[in-house]
Amino acid sequence: MRIGDEATNQRDQSVLLDTFRGADNAPFQYDWRSKSEPLLWFADAACAIAAEFFLGNRKESHERLEAAGLIEVSSANMRQPRLPS
Repeated sequence: MRIGDEATNQRDQSVLLDTFRGADNAPFQYDWRSKSEPLLWFADAACAIAAEFFLGNRKESHERLEAAGLIEVSSANMRQPRLPS
């Protein structure tokens, strides 16, 4: 995960812990890395595009990727987004 400000780091950790509560552990390992980690750039961009789309904000990037056949969103598989409080 990309290192952000303290509030963002706490929110990210809470979401992970809440998501996998009841399971022994998350099915993957994670740690925080600086913004200089190139593999995080794509994931960060993809998450930002998805967040903007699902929040009803700037949908253009998501729509371009979908029109190009690079992503597909199936309403049958979608859950209602739940934002951390």
